[in-house]
Amino acid sequence: MIGDFSGGVPVIVYAGTITLTSIVLTVLWRYAWTSDLLDATIDRDKVREVTYDILTPASVFAGSMLIALVNAQWAMYSWFLLFFADSIRERLIG
Repeated sequence: MIGDFSGGVPVIVYAGTITLTSIVLTVLWRYAWTSDLLDATIDRDKVREVTYDILTPASVFAGSMLIALVNAQWAMYSWFLLFFADSIRERLIG
């Protein structure tokens, strides 16, 4: 879609799809944990770590949707933040 159409709408649709997918995966992950469907060796810290791992791309793509309202190219370039997102998250959260 991004290759066939120009402007911010295809970028917003793509980024929105990734964001919603990450959110749904987070809901499923948290449901599995609260329903005791995970291995007993998985503790609260691991659940928190995996939750942040899932939501990191969602935050980058959600931000890119806002950028796409101004400039679609900048929004797509913002996706390169994913290369640094894990190290930034580690410094902020620990």
